[in-house]
Amino acid sequence: MSKVPAQIRAYVRPSRRHGQKEQLAALEAAGIDEALTYVESKDETLGDCLKSLMPGDTLAVTTLARLHNRWDGVAAVVRELFAKQITLWEVSTGRKFAPGHLIEALDCVTEAREELANDKRLMTAREGRKAAEIRHSRTPTAKARVIWENLADYPTTGEALEHDDMDGWDLAAAYKKLGTR
Repeated sequence: MSKVPAQIRAYVRPSRRHGQKEQLAALEAAGIDEALTYVESKDETLGDCLKSLMPGDTLAVTTLARLHNRWDGVAAVVRELFAKQITLWEVSTGRKFAPGHLIEALDCVTEAREELANDKRLMTAREGRKAAEIRHSRTPTAKARVIWENLADYPTTGEALEHDDMDGWDLAAAYKKLGTR
């Protein structure tokens, strides 16, 4: 009887901040066959992925935080993988955790916990624009747009930009973000 060769399977849990395309691209760049990738949906779940793994296989994820949306869930999945003698591969860092290296894996789980606690989360495009406005001490776009488009009270661009509520806006930024008058 011959031994079944170990396989590398991957798991993707898409979210607004960690899109499916980006995760699949990272896994593909690491050389993982898309046919062996489970994408969380109503048809495929993490449970299905875990059932498909055999002792000696490897489960690849972009980051450990993609295993679950709560830190205790990530820890439970790591424990289950190690109990089944499955190696865990975090593609973004290149770290591989073989069963028995629980201390190193728990360090990664802690990092995943911090990421899930939003300390290191990526901003959505909308959150990024809002943060940039705050960083630049600029009046929010919606409020500035009301003044910019009010041709009756502020007939020239100079008058609109001189308004007290147009802090941080210059002519170039106004045309770029607010459009022509």
